[in-house]
Amino acid sequence: MTGKVALDTNCLIDLEEKRPDAGHIKALIAAWKKGQVELAVIAVSASENQRSGTASQNFGTFEARLNAVGLTGVHHLLPLAIWDVFYWDHALWSSSEMAALERKIREILFPGIATAPPANVQ
Repeated sequence: MTGKVALDTNCLIDLEEKRPDAGHIKALIAAWKKGQVELAVIAVSASENQRSGTASQNFGTFEARLNAVGLTGVHHLLPLAIWDVFYWDHALWSSSEMAALERKIREILFPGIATAPPANVQ
């Protein structure tokens, strides 16, 4: 293995809509299938609003999307569990330390935007 790569929602859309960057993503998928790179998808993509403006209530819909673009069996990077946001069987039950790290990362990526705490952290 030479590296680790995570694909987000935009990568899935590029593949589905055959956008210009889809070729690069397909090259990553081919390398993953040959065992040359570790590939994962961000599982929170499953709960993001879709083109319809609403999020899917079924994680199976997300898995079908992955299968349709050649990502059957890809590793899922699971988010911390947050009430009414994520799929419970596809999220991490977190510790205080995990929640603190997640909060630091969010502050860097999204300064000034408040978020709900993970489900099991006070």
